[in-house]
Amino acid sequence: YYFAVLAVLALGTFISGYISYKKIGGRGIVCGLISAVIILALLIVIVLVTMKFEVTARILLLIPVCLVSGISGGILSANK
Repeated sequence: YYFAVLAVLALGTFISGYISYKKIGGRGIVCGLISAVIILALLIVIVLVTMKFEVTARILLLIPVCLVSGISGGILSANK
């Protein structure tokens, strides 16, 4: 289940990076990064509250997954 959740999360941040560049314009990397950071911040707050503020390696794995997929969505949108 954990890898399915990571895949859905990566797809969501990819789509948000893609759409944010189309709506705002500018640089693809920056738009993708900003949208991914917003989603990541909300997700980490939700996960930490539900896990009673225990930080594990699985929570820390969310950070690169979100950032890389958000940035790649912004870059793909800028180059398309």
